[in-house]
Amino acid sequence: MNVTSIKDGKYYDNACVLNEGDHPFIRHQSYLLYRMADTMGAAKITRYVNLKHYVTREDWGDEVFARIVNGLAASEDVPLRILKYARDTGII
Repeated sequence: MNVTSIKDGKYYDNACVLNEGDHPFIRHQSYLLYRMADTMGAAKITRYVNLKHYVTREDWGDEVFARIVNGLAASEDVPLRILKYARDTGII
């Protein structure tokens, strides 16, 4: 899931806003870019991590992760196929 900074005067999806302290990576108010949500197989993710295209970080705390999942269910920006996947797999 893509996390991006909130910019003054720019649209952002307020379904899940993250603040400094929610995760060591978050240094200022940010949001989940749910419209860019996608699914990918484990082998491809592993390959991207090994190629350093994706950087691993600490896990989210339980409370913040719950907010992220709730935001996925609440966001109007989530692609329908992702919402269906999340419902079919019990994520939401």
